[in-house]
Amino acid sequence: MKNLSDFDVGILIGVFAAVLLLLVMLLVGWRKNREKTKYDERQKIIRGSVAQHTLIFGAALMAVAGALSEIFDYHWTSVATQNILILLLTFTYWIIELSIRGAYFEQNFSKKRLRTLRILALVYGIFTLGNLVKMLRGNFPLLTNGQLTSNGMIFIIYLWFAIVFLFVLWKWHTEQKNQ
Repeated sequence: MKNLSDFDVGILIGVFAAVLLLLVMLLVGWRKNREKTKYDERQKIIRGSVAQHTLIFGAALMAVAGALSEIFDYHWTSVATQNILILLLTFTYWIIELSIRGAYFEQNFSKKRLRTLRILALVYGIFTLGNLVKMLRGNFPLLTNGQLTSNGMIFIIYLWFAIVFLFVLWKWHTEQKNQ
């Protein structure tokens, strides 16, 4: 067996985690005929509008990235990494606009389910912030010869997770103040 790189180990752990998650979902009782998510008319309209805005935002980011790449003929990262970053930005835009406009959760979202999501968000957020601090304290090169390194990409992903986590905390705080 050959020595596995960090990338290969990451892929294997990701696949293992996905299979484990699917097994847990099956064991908990994921049913085929479960009720569909119920949104009211206002939420459906908002979700459609947000989907349209997100599509336009993602297309604009791709167009700008492609134009800048062609104009300056400078590639700070690979095309695949650049597209992943555009996807992260687009997804972040989608989450934030849905949350701000009040259409993220369904109509009768259970308190127990929301509590579970909050616990998961806190666990992932603390893990992410810890890794982000570790990377900032360490001597990891984020750029080498003007190119984004794998550590740089990991740093950007951790930073993205931290931004989403902080936005979720801010949203919970404002909801608690309003109630």
